Amino acid sequence: MEAEIQPWPALGNDESAKSAPGFIEARIAESDIVQFCEIMNAGDQSRMAQAIATLRARGIGNDSLLLDFLPRVAEELGRQWTSDESDFTAVTISMGYLQKIRREISCLNGSVLMRAGPPKRALLAPTPGEQHNFGLMIVDQFLHQAGWQVTTLPHTNAEDLASQLSREPFEIAGLSISCEAYLLKLEKLVATIRRTSRNRNIGILVGGRLFLEKPDLAVLIGADATAHDGRDAVLKAEKLAAGNPCLLLTD
Repeated sequence: MEAEIQPWPALGNDESAKSAPGFIEARIAESDIVQFCEIMNAGDQSRMAQAIATLRARGIGNDSLLLDFLPRVAEELGRQWTSDESDFTAVTISMGYLQKIRREISCLNGSVLMRAGPPKRALLAPTPGEQHNFGLMIVDQFLHQAGWQVTTLPHTNAEDLASQLSREPFEIAGLSISCEAYLLKLEKLVATIRRTSRNRNIGILVGGRLFLEKPDLAVLIGADATAHDGRDAVLKAEKLAAGNPCLLLTD
């Protein structure tokens, strides 16, 4: 189920003020998150556009919208679902709005880096069974802008994921997880990727709320690195693709 959303003329791309001396970007308040969720749940697209324009007018740039604001909105929607404040249909529709807002902002967020030689390749997927994949879409966008060729499988199973990795050479496999309930599945998936990947030196990058709270878990499941957002994921992916040894990269 995906909601219709109109083009948003209010979303400009004037970020010149951010380069001015002494510029300090505004902070996103928890009230901004709650209010935006209320607007999305009401399905008022004009107010959604107005709210984003207001944030930008306060000095909140595209990267902050993509890396901070939208993921926090997605997290709040998930909380409303699990606490039965919103039903599945309402949250699904709101997530549809959120994905399209992400794409609108991403289109304003700069051109794709042109690399010399063949592009590096990344395969991204949530842990099988995981329902939350919004953060994965953010990573997809940042890798794409950094010149990577990205294949994202938002809904897949372990067998299909391993099959694709065995057929095609990827430098990076990026896997996401939101809660510890799927950790055993993720650990098994990491082992399967190591065993079946066509690229025997593939780097495995993991991310999601669980690893923000407990980054040491990445070592325990056999991953090479964890990243806290899309921009960090690009840095870690570049390091791993350059042949860094298998160690936990959290800095």
